[in-house]
Amino acid sequence: MEEQYKKLLEEQKEKRENLLKEIEIKKVISKKTKIPYSVYISNFGGTIGSIKFKDLFREDNLNKKELIELLDLFKPIKMYMNKSSCLGFSCREEKNNENTLINSHILRYEGFNNKLKIIWYTKIKKDVFEIEAFISDKSFINEFLEVTYDKIEFKGGFRITNTHLKQNGNFKGYESVTWGRGSEEYPNDFTLYHKDLNINFKEYLN
Repeated sequence: MEEQYKKLLEEQKEKRENLLKEIEIKKVISKKTKIPYSVYISNFGGTIGSIKFKDLFREDNLNKKELIELLDLFKPIKMYMNKSSCLGFSCREEKNNENTLINSHILRYEGFNNKLKIIWYTKIKKDVFEIEAFISDKSFINEFLEVTYDKIEFKGGFRITNTHLKQNGNFKGYESVTWGRGSEEYPNDFTLYHKDLNINFKEYLN
């Protein structure tokens, strides 16, 4: 019973600390920008948490001007691709992993929602946060890439057999990772990353 009580106190302490950190960060962000956002404190993967701008549950769209504003306000820091038994992206080199330093942003296309998010890491005060900037406007997404699918009939519906990813405009030279097998209900997701460290992502938007 005593151990359970100690565990409960530790959990309450952590929740209180996370809430205070969330309030502190919201004050900082609100002074910098009026763009709608949400903050999630997680203390995971070398970060304190994530900040999502105009996320999946919002109907409005992040436009080009707002995206440039966010990149100016929240400067990207180093990003790594981490390979072990699985593949991931983070702000640090992971122990016992194959770590590759890549450009400081990735593009994540979500097939089911037909949305694109730009992800990077930034420091606010002394804490590292993951930034997720969501784009759902089709014409804006098409400035980055176009995704088309080959389909076959399957059990009264269809199954995706091949996915074609075309990089548009300045957004070329990215390598891509395909997530999921693809189906009627769940089209593939993609992550695109660039190994050229000299690319200035913001300049791509002009």
